[in-house]
Amino acid sequence: MIIKTPAKINFGLWIGEKRPDGYHSISTVFIPITLYDTITVKLTKNTRIHFKCNTSAVPHDSTNLCWRAAELFLSEKNFNTGISITLEKGIPVEAGLGGGSSDAAAVLMGLSHLFPGIISPAQLHQLAVRLGADVPFFLNPVPSSASGIGEELTPVKFLWNCPILLVIPPINISTKTAYAELDRKRTKTLRQIDYGTELKKLTSLSVAHTLFKNDFEKALFPLYPVLEVIKIHLYENGALYASLSGSGSAVYGMFEDEITTNKALQTFKDLYWTAVASPLY
Repeated sequence: MIIKTPAKINFGLWIGEKRPDGYHSISTVFIPITLYDTITVKLTKNTRIHFKCNTSAVPHDSTNLCWRAAELFLSEKNFNTGISITLEKGIPVEAGLGGGSSDAAAVLMGLSHLFPGIISPAQLHQLAVRLGADVPFFLNPVPSSASGIGEELTPVKFLWNCPILLVIPPINISTKTAYAELDRKRTKTLRQIDYGTELKKLTSLSVAHTLFKNDFEKALFPLYPVLEVIKIHLYENGALYASLSGSGSAVYGMFEDEITTNKALQTFKDLYWTAVASPLY
């Protein structure tokens, strides 16, 4: 099985307080975008898992989420087979774009096709939840509102098929560190926001900044001022809406047309990792 698996951006991200299970409740809109990793999954005659990747930026052992996805799938029904996983990264690592979660979901989907009818969609969803809060979304990556820890998903209409400029400075921010910093800086419980509902109110991307916020920005912008600088410059270069994605370090801007996007791209491309994508439906 060869699977192209996409990145995502968060369109708004409300984060609640830490729960007894260690997770945080969230509300967000996940939007898949046209930036991909490629996963190849093969069955082998031995009983080992073999993993290789085109970058050393990801672990190549049992701590890798793809490896863990394969182990979890095989243990579910005591499959006696080996798995070979090849990952070609196109999605930057630790950027808030969901690459690791997307890869894990692709492994689960690949194995479910190689063992058809043995594990139900509901069971596959539960396996995805056990791997990580973002993984279930990538089993069916369509624009979706997410609640709970991210596993409660409802498809939504995202009306703007606009160019998206991704700008990523050379800093790595682990999700664990970002949550810890956010918890440390909290002074009060914030009013819960349902971004799926807020999306229905949105009439134009140019007013999205009044409704959609990423809570991580309050914690991370003081630590990494370059993130806020990029966001400001995206607006100065014509973005209709700009935001940190997830816990960063990717900052994205949504633009009205390709001409404006490409002009903005010239501002950033010699300084940071950049890419132009669009929403995936």
